[in-house]
Amino acid sequence: MPVASTRPPGRPGRALLVLLWIVLGVVALVSGIPGLRLATGASGVPGTVVVEECTALGRGRYDCRGTFTADAGGSAVPVVAPPESTAGERWPAQLDPADGRTVRAGPVGVWTALAVPLLGIAVLALAPLFAFAASGTRRGRRAAALVGIPIAALAMAGALGGVIVSS
Repeated sequence: MPVASTRPPGRPGRALLVLLWIVLGVVALVSGIPGLRLATGASGVPGTVVVEECTALGRGRYDCRGTFTADAGGSAVPVVAPPESTAGERWPAQLDPADGRTVRAGPVGVWTALAVPLLGIAVLALAPLFAFAASGTRRGRRAAALVGIPIAALAMAGALGGVIVSS
């Protein structure tokens, strides 16, 4: 039976891990920006979503559907509503005409949309500390911890707030 190696990764392996950590943070930060732009009203079409039906998929999961009506008028557009919705619920929303996605508008929508970018900020705030630890460098590690850990903690608290508000 082969025995797993207990050696830590070499310098190239540690550099790759740091690079992947940074890529993870950047992807989380960048991927949340379109939803944040929608929730703040910087893009999309303002209107109202009315949840028409929610079908139980099992294990506490639901598939909800509804319609979006633009504030400027026009015909209702069928949309997929968030799974935490209930039939008959109405809420202000922004529609992305490119892909038909809707997000809640207002403070609830902004907090919800901030969850993923804040997670990216938390990961990036810890990147210098992670890089110092991976390289074995002691100089600068304390400063990276004193700055990065509080920023990461605040960002994680904000991300958790966004998740709580969305549910």
